[in-house]
Amino acid sequence: MIKRLSPLAALVVLFLADALAYTWPNLAYDFVEEFLWLELTGFAGIPAVCTASPDGTTPSIQAQWLRTAYHDMATANAGVGGIDGSIFFELDRAENVGVGLSNTKTQFKNHISKYMSTPDLIAAAAVISVSQCGGPSIPFRPGRVMAAAAGPSGVPVPEGTLAQHTAAFQRQGFTATEMIGLVACGHTLGGVTAVDFPAINTGSGIAPFDDTRLFDNHIATNYIQGPNINPLVGGPAVTDSDARIFGSDGNVTMKSFAASAATFSSTCATLIGRMINTVPTGVTLRDPVVPIAFKPRDYLLSVTAAGTLNLQVTADIFGPSVINNNRVVTLRWADRQSSTCASGVCTASSISTTSNPSLRNGNTLQSYKFSVTVSAAASFSSFWFTVDEVGNGVTVTTQNNGGGNYPVDDLIVNVPAYSCGMFTGANIARITTAVRADGATQVSGVSVEAMFQNQVAMSADLTTVAASLGTAPFISPIPQYVYYTALIPGDTSFSCQYLNYEFSAIFGGVVHTGPLLGGVCGVRSIRIGTSCSTT
Repeated sequence: MIKRLSPLAALVVLFLADALAYTWPNLAYDFVEEFLWLELTGFAGIPAVCTASPDGTTPSIQAQWLRTAYHDMATANAGVGGIDGSIFFELDRAENVGVGLSNTKTQFKNHISKYMSTPDLIAAAAVISVSQCGGPSIPFRPGRVMAAAAGPSGVPVPEGTLAQHTAAFQRQGFTATEMIGLVACGHTLGGVTAVDFPAINTGSGIAPFDDTRLFDNHIATNYIQGPNINPLVGGPAVTDSDARIFGSDGNVTMKSFAASAATFSSTCATLIGRMINTVPTGVTLRDPVVPIAFKPRDYLLSVTAAGTLNLQVTADIFGPSVINNNRVVTLRWADRQSSTCASGVCTASSISTTSNPSLRNGNTLQSYKFSVTVSAAASFSSFWFTVDEVGNGVTVTTQNNGGGNYPVDDLIVNVPAYSCGMFTGANIARITTAVRADGATQVSGVSVEAMFQNQVAMSADLTTVAASLGTAPFISPIPQYVYYTALIPGDTSFSCQYLNYEFSAIFGGVVHTGPLLGGVCGVRSIRIGTSCSTT
């Protein structure tokens, strides 16, 4: 991937997916990677610092998100249930008392997408919450499927006996010792609210589980060494579930946690990882999504009003301490009919550079945006980048998708002038695509897949609309392309109902897919306009 070892090369070694598994483009992987690691949707920004609400009545959002994940998993039984999103159909149950769970549903509903299901959001939120509060990094594997309805009851409650709790955790797949660990890991954040549990918290506001709001082993040190402030240890005897669970092995596990923060952290990473990976039989999770040290993003090939082709792409450099104002990143490309640059001028400098110095786990991000325009006849076949870390032209490395360059599919491209959301009347969007007409294989079908946000079912509902051959004013200005347009029906009273669209065309039995378009309500995609040209 790179010509010689450099600071960026050393960074690449940290993220094995670059060399071992990942090849661009991979839309499903890209979406989750940008969601989880680059934090581009605003989802990870929903929780503030790891502290209670300003009015002191609600635990931190991180604590609520971690509780949501456990309550969703807690009814798992022999391959039925698990992390499947059914919790959001079960909020009226006494075992799911608490405004935090309903708040979580509200926070999640605008982030549902084709590539990030509600149960994936629940699992991702647990991963984010733990790391944001100083806990371990837990691998995230996507692929969970949203339940269609509520599942059985069975979340353990504070009044339960030790035997009942042990049986419940065994049903979930955890031993008695692992039960101690998972409860401690879950209760290092948050506390008991008086409004939800007045019999346990007889005061007001929140009775915290330990003396910090961080993901640390103080849940154990407070329990073993004091001062113990856990309301599920020193509260009314009937609700002292933590005391019963923690002491069930003679405090051996809790003493090990109190003696070693590293033991607590590694145990929690394993147990919470197993918790979020508990899924119904028949659901297969994909490999963990790890960050890519260097990757294109927001790739978009479009026909301009002038009849030229415009390629926009952003190059992301990700990892600890990657921000470097001296670095020069250059985009290079090859013409459509050439593996090199037939025109002799196929390089471009970035038009803007942005940085984010404070991502989770000590990571940073520096992004370089490019926009180049060529004739439709020349077009593109692939692109790659050169990276000069010092900016003096001496130590230059190449980023080229592991040696194969980043491919350009110019058989189907975007037409921004005639693509927009928030359309009037019975339609909420119009998507126009340009299909290459000068090739040996002609198109046999063009369609647009629209993703609608179903906030009742907490799912991404997909619908496919066939695109029609363009007529005036949607006629291509150049002979290499013809226009196809799809009107997306929907209810215009819901401003966040539509989220994104993927256009595709079939050439010789092979489906060619464009990028994600649209993007409102925080869902990751390339944003399109809210008004369309009519001439």
